[in-house]
Amino acid sequence: MHDTVAGAKLLTAFPSIGWRFPDVTEGAVVIGVEPDTAAQKIGFEERDILLGVGEDKVRDAQDFASKMNAEFTAAKESQRDVTFLVKKGDGPASETTASLKAFE
Repeated sequence: MHDTVAGAKLLTAFPSIGWRFPDVTEGAVVIGVEPDTAAQKIGFEERDILLGVGEDKVRDAQDFASKMNAEFTAAKESQRDVTFLVKKGDGPASETTASLKAFE
């Protein structure tokens, strides 16, 4: 079972990929990105591990969905960008910033 958020299909990271990334014990793994969606505009790709939204860490796929929706609402009210902490491949996690236009 997976969650879909803004066009990204997500699975809970741990224990799903614990064998591949033993240092990752929380987060959501992107298993698919639908074209022309906010997820694609933000730059999410299959196998990305989503570790945070705004200032909050993400426990699992459902937590990511909840926090992303809350962060988007807050960003829209204050007209600011939304930030994500994303691990791509074997590299360290890095911050990705998305403008509100990505969600249109």
